[in-house]
Amino acid sequence: GRVYAVIGGVVLKFDGATGELLGAAHGTDYIFDAALKADGGMAVVSAKDEDDELVIMDANGKATKRVHRLISSQLDKQIPVQGVKVAVDGVGNVFGIYALGSIYGEHYYDDEDLAVFRFTPDGRYVNRFGSGGKGEGRYDSPNAIAVDSQSNVYVCDLTVGIHVFAPDGRYLKTIFTPFW
Repeated sequence: GRVYAVIGGVVLKFDGATGELLGAAHGTDYIFDAALKADGGMAVVSAKDEDDELVIMDANGKATKRVHRLISSQLDKQIPVQGVKVAVDGVGNVFGIYALGSIYGEHYYDDEDLAVFRFTPDGRYVNRFGSGGKGEGRYDSPNAIAVDSQSNVYVCDLTVGIHVFAPDGRYLKTIFTPFW
């Protein structure tokens, strides 16, 4: 019954039925993205010295873990933090993506930069899957990521549709969407 939105660097919480603002989560850094965890906590993407940082928070809003350079460290180069999007499955695994399609302007990238990166609930890197390009399980302009109740991963690609992956990274299908 709650709706959460990242607006202006803050996570706002609303009553889903009335739209009433119930509160805000302020971090010490600007918040770029957030995903709710099943235990009521959040996985938050913020900027730490211009780098992408994952902050794992408990249900009381206390930071329990910080992972500096979440995706940049896997790519061995700095990427724009505003392009990092996250989703969390029911057991707390964190899935992140460099969502190139969610940022404005031109940015240098390699096709392997656009993979989905999987992390344990405490932020340890597990593996990556998918990549940039054309074809099954590949995307040109990813802009969002989501996870369902079976831990299937959905990557929205502005040029094709939604790519669906199994929790282990196997490509399952593409849901084609109509474009304007």
